[in-house]
Amino acid sequence: MYHTANPAPPKYFDEKYESGKTLSKQYRSLTTYSIQLQIEDDGKFLSVRRFPSSDAILDAGYTPPFDSAWELAKGIGGQAFLGMDPTIPPRMKAEATRYSPGEKSSLSQIVLPGADWQNRGIIPLDYSSIKVNPGEVILGHSLIKFRVGSEGDYISVVAMMAPAHMPWVWCEATVAYKDNNLILYAAGSAFPCHAFYVAGRQLARLDLSTNLSTLRDVFTRGLPAKIK
Repeated sequence: MYHTANPAPPKYFDEKYESGKTLSKQYRSLTTYSIQLQIEDDGKFLSVRRFPSSDAILDAGYTPPFDSAWELAKGIGGQAFLGMDPTIPPRMKAEATRYSPGEKSSLSQIVLPGADWQNRGIIPLDYSSIKVNPGEVILGHSLIKFRVGSEGDYISVVAMMAPAHMPWVWCEATVAYKDNNLILYAAGSAFPCHAFYVAGRQLARLDLSTNLSTLRDVFTRGLPAKIK
């Protein structure tokens, strides 16, 4: 994975997101949505609604191209020499020289208020890992579960002899409000890193784990490798 690393997430992110163009595909997944909040003069919560004409987006993202021509050539050459599957070398080259779309799980979801003003918050997904503090109103909740696309998975198992299929990883965020304070809760898997934005500005980040045991666990806990 070292040779398909992304650059650090930007400090500012344009809220007008367009899939495949914004951020130049330099992200493993992305969620975005817009809401409006009304509060009383004393800062107490009044009402919330989904921003009119705003789309909630769950994007499975991309695996970027391989960044080392030499390492890629060694891998392709090794597979060609072994000759176990003659289709692997050209498939490796094609996959490693493009932005490859990821796969999104059906568990991925964004929970938002309705289009009309409502005087209560939303109920987050039952399988959320985030617990807010008492008295906080939950304004929005997003969770995306994703992994590398089927072609990348095939190559990792057949060519790289990975012991398990590429794992599902995840990213989750909850926006809450209480007493004139907007509160952001964030959680995510040990791989990859995660960045969280409000009004276009990065407010929190969870870095990629540097613990090799943790990363090994992430990439070996999937279903046993078996390609039909």
